[in-house]
Amino acid sequence: MFDPGSWIYRYYINPIIYDTSYNPVDTATWAIVLGLCILGLVRLFGKLDIKMDERLVAYTLPYVLAGASSRVIEDAELVSAPWRYLLITPLIFFLVFLVTASSLLLCRKILGEDFLQGYASIGLVWTLLNLLPSLRRALRIPGS
Repeated sequence: MFDPGSWIYRYYINPIIYDTSYNPVDTATWAIVLGLCILGLVRLFGKLDIKMDERLVAYTLPYVLAGASSRVIEDAELVSAPWRYLLITPLIFFLVFLVTASSLLLCRKILGEDFLQGYASIGLVWTLLNLLPSLRRALRIPGS
């Protein structure tokens, strides 16, 4: 008999908890979910008249650095379970997407047409906050 709970653990939860590789079931699922998120964001960009251009890409780069530095935090074991699971693929991709999209939309709503600097600033602050624990550990600063 089919047990949905064990199936979910086998294909979705255990690969994250035990940091094993992807499997065909979760790979297909994550690809579909991420694709739907991107399509939804593209539609939202159209409604809000946000241009996807070189400037937007450049101002999004701090979020790429934030995502990479978040993964370093997990690899360096600076965060324990269950929070560390958010920093393991594929969940880290969804975390970065959620924070990035939320920051962009919030800055657009608050700052209007000239939102890109505020948007990039949030990404830079996130990256710097991610670097602090690594820097403390590297320099062996007390309290780390």
